Amino acid sequence: MTEPSESSFTSRILRSSAARLAASVATLGVSFLMMPFVLRTLGDHDYGLWVIVASFEGYYYFLDLGLNMAASRYVSARLGTRDEQGVNEAVSTAFYIFLGLGAAVAVCTVAASILASRFVSPEDAGVVRVLLMVAGFTVALGFPVHAYAGIVYGHMRHDLIEISTIVRQLVSGLLIYIALSRGYGLIGYAVIVSASNLIGTAYFYTTAMRLWPTLRVRRASFNRKLAAELLAYSTWTTLSHFADMIRLRVDALVIGATLGASSVARYNVGYRLAEISCGLVYRATNFMMPLFTRYFASGATDLVVRRLLLLTRANSYLALTSCFVVILIGRRFIEIWVGPEYLDAYAVMVVLLAGQLVEAVATPLGNVVFATANLRYYAILNLIEAAANAALSLILVQRMGILGVAVGTSVPMIISRMIILPYYVTRMLNVPLTTYYAATAPSAVVTGVALAMATAAGTIVLGTAGYLELAAIAVAAGLMNTIAHYLLTMSRDERAWVNALARQRLGAMAN
Repeated sequence: MTEPSESSFTSRILRSSAARLAASVATLGVSFLMMPFVLRTLGDHDYGLWVIVASFEGYYYFLDLGLNMAASRYVSARLGTRDEQGVNEAVSTAFYIFLGLGAAVAVCTVAASILASRFVSPEDAGVVRVLLMVAGFTVALGFPVHAYAGIVYGHMRHDLIEISTIVRQLVSGLLIYIALSRGYGLIGYAVIVSASNLIGTAYFYTTAMRLWPTLRVRRASFNRKLAAELLAYSTWTTLSHFADMIRLRVDALVIGATLGASSVARYNVGYRLAEISCGLVYRATNFMMPLFTRYFASGATDLVVRRLLLLTRANSYLALTSCFVVILIGRRFIEIWVGPEYLDAYAVMVVLLAGQLVEAVATPLGNVVFATANLRYYAILNLIEAAANAALSLILVQRMGILGVAVGTSVPMIISRMIILPYYVTRMLNVPLTTYYAATAPSAVVTGVALAMATAAGTIVLGTAGYLELAAIAVAAGLMNTIAHYLLTMSRDERAWVNALARQRLGAMAN
């Protein structure tokens, strides 16, 4: 394949990463602003009905069975070799599988609607049936378009999709505000949400066709052998995702069963801050599987290694900077956000950040595993980690309370993502393990020193800071860490390249 220039590659990465991060922030922002209004206008009862319906919608997406990722991988591999017939065959095969899954979602929707009176009161069953039909058929109609994911993501054009997501979030938020203000209620809310999703699906389809205009989906192009491969790939993907659900969601069950619901709430304060901090980094960088797939398909293993190390360095900087800021201001933020009685959540947050930091840094390793389809090992590793998480949490919660559960969650995560997974991937790529660790070490050292200095300097200010002061401290700390990385972890050539790229972007903005 023709490899893009270094500046072109990095430009795509930065563009996609910035767009994914901006979309996540926009979604969080709209949800944060709209939640009080929606609760006030719909009321607890009607909003609760929507939550029930939305839970069914989440279950429908699980029927994807990992095929979305499988289709992306197989389509991306054929894009890498410019195999036009192979692309058409892969998309066509995935399309008809997803079409069948969409039909299954439609059947489940009808069944759930018929049984609505079993899980809501008889007087609510009528409106819930309407909501289930609207949400369910929206999901069913969107399923076949999942087959086109490899076209968009294989071309690394996440920015096109995420920009449309931002626009849809803002517009749908405005429309929901208008509709609820004029008394259209729960049905109006559901129609706007579903219409926004359908518009997003249509835009995704048109974007894929624009990126690969020769694409033709035909029944004759359906390949049974390829379908079997897609299903085999998706089986391990589904098992891996199931293990993720266990290892990331078992904490609340352990705490609730042993310490009670109030302890779950205290733990959740620290958990949410850690999740948001590293979750944004994960969201901004977890999209490289299609590109790695194209490299492998074209035999460019050396490019896989170079990009893996480059992205590991980038993830190290982003994740460490994010954790650095949250650790610095987290104690005071908790104190003014939910009250000083929740300050024990700060230690929970710090311990959880250690595990989620390692997982965020290791994101490119997971992308390589999915690109090479070596999913059995990855799924088994996730299952073992989930079991270790549950067992260790159950032991430590008796001795250390909610902090013990945090330790039980982070320790298996650190071992699997910092030791076992890097060993497996570097061995697969025939790269020394020390080379991988060398990509993360400079960021860790620089961030550690910066955190110590910032904590010492900011102790007095943090004691009385409000939200605005905390925001200013966070920005200043992030800039300090960024400057330190620029001066201490980048080579002279890398700094020269960054300077040239900055001048190029500023010149484009000026014109």
